Amino acid sequence: MTELTPEEINTISQKDTLFKDFYKMMEVVRDSVLVSDVDKSEYIDLKYKDYLDLTEFYLDSTYWNSMDNSLEERWNREYKGTKDQIDSIIQFYNQRYQNNNLNSYLKIELDRVTTNYYSYSSGVKDVRLGFKLTPLKGEIQQLVFYYSLTPKINENKDDSLLGNLLKDLNGCRSMTPFSRPITRYWKVDYSLEKELSGSTKDEVLRDYNLEIDIDRIRINNMNLDSDDSKLPHEIEMYNEYEDSPFMRELYEEDIAEEYLNKKYLSVSNFKREVQDSIVNSNERFKKINDLYKKYYDRDR
Repeated sequence: MTELTPEEINTISQKDTLFKDFYKMMEVVRDSVLVSDVDKSEYIDLKYKDYLDLTEFYLDSTYWNSMDNSLEERWNREYKGTKDQIDSIIQFYNQRYQNNNLNSYLKIELDRVTTNYYSYSSGVKDVRLGFKLTPLKGEIQQLVFYYSLTPKINENKDDSLLGNLLKDLNGCRSMTPFSRPITRYWKVDYSLEKELSGSTKDEVLRDYNLEIDIDRIRINNMNLDSDDSKLPHEIEMYNEYEDSPFMRELYEEDIAEEYLNKKYLSVSNFKREVQDSIVNSNERFKKINDLYKKYYDRDR
């Protein structure tokens, strides 16, 4: 690449708004990507006009739009059936999760906080959290759940000592059956006692994030475990990215590979793959795309 003076770069950029970004990229490519003369020799015949031609080709909406219908027909033939299978898999696991999720059998919420003092002094004997347990599908025979309390002031400071102390899971076990809403109490650990003593329920919920995780229940003489109702990772991540079509398409591809042992491409990725194959059929365009890839992959 011929090195230009700042004045020359400024003069060209005033006439061509694309030039400055292109020149910056080529400086990085020259200094950090194509380090050896042998590497540079492979691209020595490329011109700035090639870059402009490629940009114009990508932006030729008339050309690309004319292919849309035929590409969608091809996608329907090659991938529509797989997409239907992916949708069925997602629906199956989400339905299973809704049916078996332990939260559908039992609602747990903080109801009271009590502080007990020694009769002979003002010292704190213990602090107990009262959790209201509400059965949703019949009598709960036995129950194990965990809770954690994290100070809201430390939400973005996970390395704080207090934050780590209070983020530990605290286990609770109930072995007596109940079929109606009931409040049961559990002592807090010593690490929490000082922080919570004298607090009310409203103060605790105001100052702390309370997370409750039901681990196991026994209902209708059957043991149900939280692991039995967990979503597979790919399905969980697909659900999480509800507002990101791009990420959902990536996880659809993972689901097809994991559960169907098939390659799958979304409509947009299929069109992009066809577009790349057309562009790369031009040797000059392919070289520029190779440079782009090396440029964006340089720090990986």
